Amino acid sequence: MRTFKFRAKPKSIMFENLDDEGIVDSDNEATLKAGKYDGSFVYGNLIVDKDECFIVGSIADDDYGSLEYWIPVIPETVGQYCEKNDLDGYELYEGDLLSDYKLGEGRGLIGYGRVGEVTFNTRHGWWELYGSNLPSVMYCSNFNLLRKIGNIHDNPELLKGEKE
Repeated sequence: MRTFKFRAKPKSIMFENLDDEGIVDSDNEATLKAGKYDGSFVYGNLIVDKDECFIVGSIADDDYGSLEYWIPVIPETVGQYCEKNDLDGYELYEGDLLSDYKLGEGRGLIGYGRVGEVTFNTRHGWWELYGSNLPSVMYCSNFNLLRKIGNIHDNPELLKGEKE
């Protein structure tokens, strides 16, 4: 069975609100709690209602079928898990930026400097890596050979080839 997971940036980054939802610990530190919030993105299931998007948790174990948490998110930042991991084992989501590397003489990784964005090709129904400086489109079967270096929401300059 396929794994359906989503991530998005919360509309409010006030940790008090996320704490109320059980996402951040009681000290209001932006700590990862059960993989639901990493300080930038909230993770879970996606609900879309008209122009609103929500990342929600699993159904809580109660008599009413309520959700574990319900966080309003910025629709443009919603990304689906593509069921692939990068070279270092990190889960990859739509909008992640990957770079190609080769093994250098000193056995360290040396980047070619090419960067692409994880996208879903709706015409063909597959995940691919697309970037203007890539020699061609790269299909998801090769994502494990690449390293995640950021995402289009936090690091758009990487896609343009700019240096930090």
